[in-house]
Amino acid sequence: MYIGFKHDPDWLPYAPETPGDASTSSDLAVRQFRLPVAAPALAGKRLLFFSDLHWANQGREHRERLITQINAIAADWIAFGGDLIRFLEFATAAFGILRELRAGLAKLAVLGNRERIHEWFGMDRWHALYREAGFELLVNETWLDPACTAITFTGIDDPRWGHPDLRCAESAPADRFRVLLTHSPDAVGHTTGQRLGDLVLAGHTHGGQIRLPLVGALYTSSGYWRQFDRGWRRRQSDGTQLYVTTGVGETRYPMLERRILCPAEFAVFEFVQGAGEAVGCRL
Repeated sequence: MYIGFKHDPDWLPYAPETPGDASTSSDLAVRQFRLPVAAPALAGKRLLFFSDLHWANQGREHRERLITQINAIAADWIAFGGDLIRFLEFATAAFGILRELRAGLAKLAVLGNRERIHEWFGMDRWHALYREAGFELLVNETWLDPACTAITFTGIDDPRWGHPDLRCAESAPADRFRVLLTHSPDAVGHTTGQRLGDLVLAGHTHGGQIRLPLVGALYTSSGYWRQFDRGWRRRQSDGTQLYVTTGVGETRYPMLERRILCPAEFAVFEFVQGAGEAVGCRL
């Protein structure tokens, strides 16, 4: 629980030229965007980002729908933003889901507050479990894709219960497109002057999970309240783009485990050669 909220005037909301396509299958939305990049080698490649699975054996139908929809995108990279499970007993099933996800080049992940607040596993075990599921777990480190030298991924520890170190983003070569993965957008608040990368991807807030007309999110579990609740933000000082996903799962809020006017989602970014900002599209 936060008492008093912060605000960073350097980060402002912006919407793509057209809304990201919110095609749905049942209750899961797919947000689709084209992202201009300078590197010709990235053109046509796709990055899929999802977060906040909060797996608690929601049922076979839900499991299969999630796997099928993600694999249907045929993404080159899949990135997971943390908060994998609700309780330890669901870890085996959740890693089974991750294992079935298919990416053309690589799968990457960061830890969320659920993983860090509970002493379920030591860090070595977390790395081993993600590795067995085919994921590179990034904890304050930058990963260079050996199959595509035009992009780098930096992942930082959870800013609330972990020990994030944004200095690791400095090791990402400036001539590559740099993606920063963080569970919570709070990690990049009040970071003016620090090099983050070209695109920051975060989750944690669930978009509020319950939103009211004309009011918006009632609660976001963020020290910045609604500033980073969901969608696009841009850092005015250097143009860094941030996308905050509403996540694919739910948590108890406070006792109501459902979404209202805030659908679960995953986001897909298709790289196109050029300059400018993200544009919503139908891929």
